[in-house]
Amino acid sequence: MAKLITGGTGSVGAELARQLVAMGEEVVLFDIAVNRERIDDIENKVKIIQGDLGIYSEVFNAVRENRIDGIYHLGAILGGRSEEIPWSAFQTNVVGTMNVLEAARLFGVQKVIYTSTIGTHGTAARGVVTDESMQKPMGMYSIAKLYSEQIGRWYRERFGLDFRAVRYPAV
Repeated sequence: MAKLITGGTGSVGAELARQLVAMGEEVVLFDIAVNRERIDDIENKVKIIQGDLGIYSEVFNAVRENRIDGIYHLGAILGGRSEEIPWSAFQTNVVGTMNVLEAARLFGVQKVIYTSTIGTHGTAARGVVTDESMQKPMGMYSIAKLYSEQIGRWYRERFGLDFRAVRYPAV
């Protein structure tokens, strides 16, 4: 069984891939814009799939054909770029997350780890921020991340998918 990393050749995805490879995991990297320079030291130890999160068949095929049992969903169009191209950001960040979750459900993936952002709290972030703090995201990126956290929660409650979200501060 293998681990799938969406956004696998991005800066966080490439480092995660190194760590998983070092632990002996079989790793599949899924990325729309493959950056081979970031993974040159492990390229021969991972499988690379160039694909678009917003196209469900590409996500489904990656999961089904590679016997994926865990997904690290890091793929996204980031903050500033999301404001420049909000329609593409919605397709990648929202529809792409739905595609990942549905692929996990349909093909029996055990766990989905999702990278979110502290930005889901937006202007409401004051003092110590907890899971119970108010969330008022500002901008397409943070709105998409909050939606994705909530749809992941729904998949956990409705289908029993082990979904976990990690909110990064600035990376």
